[in-house]
Amino acid sequence: MVGLVGRPEVAAAEAEEGGQGRKGQQEIGERALQGGGGWALEPEDSSAARNVRDLSNMGSRGTGKWVWIGWATAPLLGVACAAGALQVIQPSLVRGASMRPTLEDGDRILVERITPAFGALVKNDIVVLAPPGLDQERYVKRIVALPGDLVELNAGEIRVDGETIAYSETDGERRERWCVPPDCCFVLGDSVSRSSDSRDFGPVPFSRVIGKVLGR
Repeated sequence: MVGLVGRPEVAAAEAEEGGQGRKGQQEIGERALQGGGGWALEPEDSSAARNVRDLSNMGSRGTGKWVWIGWATAPLLGVACAAGALQVIQPSLVRGASMRPTLEDGDRILVERITPAFGALVKNDIVVLAPPGLDQERYVKRIVALPGDLVELNAGEIRVDGETIAYSETDGERRERWCVPPDCCFVLGDSVSRSSDSRDFGPVPFSRVIGKVLGR
């Protein structure tokens, strides 16, 4: 089963210091403007005012740049998030009747990988696992016992720590018991008479539990 925009260069020309003074600077500026060569020498200005103007211009251009980058990268971020989600939650298809009536053959389920990875599985969780010795197979079963629990099969009756939890019509003559070892769980199919589970392959190491079923 399962499955940059850079800031334009600012041309700045300064009158040579010496005997020209403020009047000389203004005259040079006038000649430059009249000549039409494209250079315009601004009248003397405070450095603070120039800084404020420069920062204002840069900010307006920078905002457009980052907005453009945001729109351009949004689809890529969406694809990355979707790919990450698929690594955590995967859709799968149920094949077989061993989990009836909870899950039917052909049901589509969602399987999440976070819970097993953090060792947070509990009794009654429905999980997808790779059975011991069957690395390529994927089974969906219910956890019925955890480390330290005693599971007994006696003439079809299945008990966990002395409490009867199920009855298997096909195990009328079997008498077995399992003490679930550390880092393992014991799993059964809800339809125990039709299920191949821990009664056949023993307790399952948590490392072989692939995910927890979220629902259909």
